[in-house]
Amino acid sequence: MRSIKIILLLALFSLTFTSLHAQGTESHRSAVNDLLETVEFEKNMLETIENMLELQIRQNPDLIAFRDVMSSFFIKHLTSDEVKERYVDIYLESFTEEEIVELNSFFKTDLGRKYYIESQNLSLKGMQIGEEVVQQNMGEFQQLMMERAQELEGAIDQQ
Repeated sequence: MRSIKIILLLALFSLTFTSLHAQGTESHRSAVNDLLETVEFEKNMLETIENMLELQIRQNPDLIAFRDVMSSFFIKHLTSDEVKERYVDIYLESFTEEEIVELNSFFKTDLGRKYYIESQNLSLKGMQIGEEVVQQNMGEFQQLMMERAQELEGAIDQQ
């Protein structure tokens, strides 16, 4: 459950950070929307939600009883038009219109489609590795945090 909170917090932070609504010409915005359609943004968002839920349930099997609730919530809020527009804003800030057109052309190729799909899988696998390494070393982390808390407590007592 803690990992879900962290993932959502990071996602919301990154989306909120760009919510000043990026400026772009209508053709630039249209090009981004075309790109999101090419990469099947909505389908991939649903798959990402499913993958995230599977990962969370593997890590905490007690969540299986809440899977439907979690799935409905994430689908409702992460596939909305508002979220899509925020992604459009991210692309508007990150790429020129010409770059978007080039990306769209690339992602229409077999290699481009494969790259897009595999890059998501690689990101997911990278997150899994990170979570596994942190879990394997959680005792050390907790010990370090306790030591720091004791140091801070001692410093407060001395004041």
